Amino acid sequence: MSEPVQLSYWQCESILRAEVLGRIAFSAPDGPHIVPINYSVVDETIIVRTSPDSLLAAHGCGVTVAFEVDYINHAHRRGCSVVARGETEVVTDPAVAAHIHRVWEPRPWVGGTRPLLLRLRWSELSGRQLDPSWDPLSEVPVRRTESRPR
Repeated sequence: MSEPVQLSYWQCESILRAEVLGRIAFSAPDGPHIVPINYSVVDETIIVRTSPDSLLAAHGCGVTVAFEVDYINHAHRRGCSVVARGETEVVTDPAVAAHIHRVWEPRPWVGGTRPLLLRLRWSELSGRQLDPSWDPLSEVPVRRTESRPR
């Protein structure tokens, strides 16, 4: 069994930019919550869409959260995990919202209206992987860049 190795900042950011589904963790009065969510990365921020009446909107705005993405290759027993930590904020500036729309707007997979844009400016970015000889970016199934998906 392989021991985990630390990913470089560049590897963490590359994996974060390659994926589209992650989990956001935050605290609410009834305890911690982890919510799976579609996201995008614009500049040095993680962008998510949610509904104004969601648990995330009620307790995950203006607070420090953790955000995680993973890639697991079960067949070869290897994988990687990237965690971003930082404070969230609601995007209210129309120019910032327009920039997000032009660069890479997150596209939720679930139905319903999700008009609230949240931005997570990471202050910490770290990751680990199993099997140091493996390049996770060679297998991540979705490749994303900062251009808007068509």
